[in-house]
Amino acid sequence: MWSRLVSLNVKKVNEDILSLPMSCMIRPPIDTPDGRRSREVRFPAEYHVRVHMGSMERAPYGDHLPYVGMIDPAVCTVVDQVDVQKLRSGSYTIWILGGSHCREARSCLMVKHPQVDFYKRYVCYVYVGLTVEESLLVIPILTEVKSGVLSLDEMNPKFTLLKVRQRIATAFVEGVGADSWEVAKEEFPVHTREAMLSQYYKLYERNVKETPLAMQLYIAKALNYRDRLQHSQQEEQTAATHDPKGLLTNWTAFEGEGYKGAVKVAYCNMLQLPEKMEDIMDFPCGYNTEGSVDDEERFSKPQIEGSIESFKKITCASYWVIAGFCSSDMLTDVQSAFSTVCNCGVEVGIWVAPNISTSAGLKLTNCWQHCVLGFHSQSGSREPFQFQFSDSDTRMTCWSH
Repeated sequence: MWSRLVSLNVKKVNEDILSLPMSCMIRPPIDTPDGRRSREVRFPAEYHVRVHMGSMERAPYGDHLPYVGMIDPAVCTVVDQVDVQKLRSGSYTIWILGGSHCREARSCLMVKHPQVDFYKRYVCYVYVGLTVEESLLVIPILTEVKSGVLSLDEMNPKFTLLKVRQRIATAFVEGVGADSWEVAKEEFPVHTREAMLSQYYKLYERNVKETPLAMQLYIAKALNYRDRLQHSQQEEQTAATHDPKGLLTNWTAFEGEGYKGAVKVAYCNMLQLPEKMEDIMDFPCGYNTEGSVDDEERFSKPQIEGSIESFKKITCASYWVIAGFCSSDMLTDVQSAFSTVCNCGVEVGIWVAPNISTSAGLKLTNCWQHCVLGFHSQSGSREPFQFQFSDSDTRMTCWSH
């Protein structure tokens, strides 16, 4: 029913209804040779004014639909020309396109009961610059009644359904803390669908004062869904910030008795695997092992820093120790690179292979090599168990850097 109004939203002064003084709302002028008001949709039976007056006197604060009107085009023709504060104060003349029977009934009651403030103002959807054809579109139900397509008895269920929708939309907006129904639809695109809300229509066939329990539970589910969605989006944003190349996205956590970690599962053609992986360089071991490539060629400081950064990207550990074995001429570069990347300090020492005892009781050294240890932790402090060696470990002599 309201899909035809979408194109007219640009001519609506405000998405919400406005409370206006009754004194500024009048019937549109007579503008046809036969004395008709072409912009007005009004059922011809004038006794409806008396019916509305009786209904309003019995229930002044009853549940009534807002008026639909437009500002006199002699004053304003586009929305940008409207001053909302002046509009609320009654400075503009409003032509009531639909609901004029109610307007006349309320105006009569305002004169009859001047002490009742409720009769002095009423809410209205206000448009600007509508053509005659557009004026008839904004109130499609009354257009059908006027043309004889619907009788008043057939119109009542449609108005009742409209009221129910309005009540349930108001309850949802208040429950989720949104500023308006439009904002609620943006934040909760699934839970504001007609198919979802229609299951609660029976709860609002009467004007209930408190939100029914079933609706409260529905609102709680909607809030929980939004919170989980926002948390997931925040995690994705965090991952994108810390990992702009996307190496850590889609990690799957696993946990069991005695183990815990995360693994990344890549779905791709095995022939494309080299394109999906990033090389991580290691350091020369100091020996010309058969089959090794450029083992005697020195690594530069940027290459060493890059290799450690690559390691940081693929590890899930909250703390770790990295060791670099190098020759004497590379010691300075390795030490400097480790100091740049590792946030808990660097230790420089000499790695000694296990001693060999001879039958004569002599202890010989099998081999030795320069070693640099880099310590990294998420907390920024070195953990005690990051630097522990048992008697069976390879011997290490270190001095602080």
